[in-house]
Amino acid sequence: HLICIDCNQVQEFCDPRIQNIQNTVGEILNFQVLHHSLILYGNCTKVNCPNKTENP
Repeated sequence: HLICIDCNQVQEFCDPRIQNIQNTVGEILNFQVLHHSLILYGNCTKVNCPNKTENP
């Protein structure tokens, strides 16, 4: 998920490379990964983001 720290908008995304990394790490470490969570925090680029601070 991508979460805007200004307006709290949550955007879901899917990237097969994440699954590949999960599988590779499991194989290398002899570990069965059951699930994972990835949350990226930042600022959205919406012009009308209600809490966005203006850059000077």
